[in-house]
Amino acid sequence: MAPRRVTVAFSGTLYLDPSTCPTASDADDGYEPHELARRTAAHCWPSVVAVNLPPDIGDYLPRLAASVMAELGKDVDLGGSVPKPAKDLWALTEAWLRAHRTTALVVSGCESLGVRLWEALASLASASFAVILVNRTSKLTRGHRRVLSRDEPLIEPTDYATFYEWANAQIEGGAPRQTVAPSTPLPARFPAVPPDDVPFFIETSRRVLTEDDFDRVLKVYLHSFDTAVAWLSRRRVAVPEDVVGAFLAELIRDTTDIHAQVTRLRGAQAGFWRSGRLLKLHADAFIAAHRTTPSTRDRDRELRILQSFLSPLVASAAVLTLQGRLTPAQLADLDTEQLRDDCGSLELDDGAIVNFDAGEAILIRAHVLSMQHRGDLGGPLFRNQSGQRMRPSRVQSILHRAAVETGLPLTHVWSPPLDQRHANWLHRCGFSVHELKR
Repeated sequence: MAPRRVTVAFSGTLYLDPSTCPTASDADDGYEPHELARRTAAHCWPSVVAVNLPPDIGDYLPRLAASVMAELGKDVDLGGSVPKPAKDLWALTEAWLRAHRTTALVVSGCESLGVRLWEALASLASASFAVILVNRTSKLTRGHRRVLSRDEPLIEPTDYATFYEWANAQIEGGAPRQTVAPSTPLPARFPAVPPDDVPFFIETSRRVLTEDDFDRVLKVYLHSFDTAVAWLSRRRVAVPEDVVGAFLAELIRDTTDIHAQVTRLRGAQAGFWRSGRLLKLHADAFIAAHRTTPSTRDRDRELRILQSFLSPLVASAAVLTLQGRLTPAQLADLDTEQLRDDCGSLELDDGAIVNFDAGEAILIRAHVLSMQHRGDLGGPLFRNQSGQRMRPSRVQSILHRAAVETGLPLTHVWSPPLDQRHANWLHRCGFSVHELKR
């Protein structure tokens, strides 16, 4: 009897039982099951995510979610803690998949998953989202077989030999629909320096950084120290505040990394002290007051960093800050109704339009989808855990943490807005200079 054919029209969960398939060494092309399924899916669907599971996941949903997230390039250590309970983490995983407009999810090694996780994977399947389960053994429990034998048209078990025959025909049929360019590693970031003020900055850096990282930080610190001492040596009288601000702004203007900026400013503070002046400085407020972010940005590098965030809230807030140059107060006032073109643009209160490229739109779309899963439809774009509009101070705290973690220039804005006439130096310009008594 001729083998049952599998057509490209199927959409849903395809279970592959390779108990009768040729081994990789016997196969003409040498593909093992996961690679064969991934390559075939790339010919059939426009956007494919392929996950090769470790053998110890069992029935633990967060591990399955973490494996899918890792394939999407997410770093669970960035952008806040992992959501709890586990169902919220799985909902976040689904939001990221939908935001990327994924049309097929290939999961290899599914024999190691418990029945509950098979149910979770099967729940993703729809008319526009295929789930392909690649199983390396025919020994399945009754619960697994129950998932596969449902009276639902989206689940179609088949044997591996049939799929292997069909898959090779698809691969030989032409170029894949999805072409994934090899990712290039990001350039080495400036070391993450401690938040200590100038009296303890160097000693703490020496203690917490590796030797190579500390040497890099010390070199930048000493260069700023020498620059500040030389600049002040030509000025024997009190220097006006605006002149000092211009000097410090120029000192950090050619870098967007917050850690490099802080290191240069700490070196300048030490140089001012050596020259008989006390420079009190708050890095975030100073950078906001003097708008030191360079006019040219590496948007590709910024996007690749933000794509590693697990939290779409943090990633979307960062995109809006970088691309729209919005303050935390402005971010807190945004409503979801201001998003246009499937998160491809944002209309501000004054009618101005902020446009986002495709990768940036994915981050914002994931945030909106995760809100919709929680039942937050319309209204504030950024909400706290109780569903209320987030305060500007909370938005600012989120951005500050993201800046510290990534070095991205997310601190060029400040809430409340700085006032040059304010009596307090922190709210006026972010620094103050005092002559030391000799």
